[in-house]
Amino acid sequence: MLRRSELKARMALLLGGRAAELLVFGEPSTGAADDLARASDLARDLVLRFGMDEALGPVTYADKPVDMLLGEQHVHGQHWSSEGRMLGSAPRPDLKALKQSLCW
Repeated sequence: MLRRSELKARMALLLGGRAAELLVFGEPSTGAADDLARASDLARDLVLRFGMDEALGPVTYADKPVDMLLGEQHVHGQHWSSEGRMLGSAPRPDLKALKQSLCW
């Protein structure tokens, strides 16, 4: 059993590699592709499978056929995408301090 905050913490942890790339290299690379895919899956599950999205409420879409779900992605996709976007775009002064200490 995982709470919403725990799922979001896992997504943030998975996005750490991408954040480090952006801080060190100034742009993303393919290095964090697997972590990015896993974080995307968690965000999708948080909304579609577990019904934990505040905007959609306690609704699950897990039992929908894949083709129907793909059509609804255009309508509801922004909700699970926004979960990942919020985590990836939040200002992180702690990450900038870490970069400064690692990149003498």
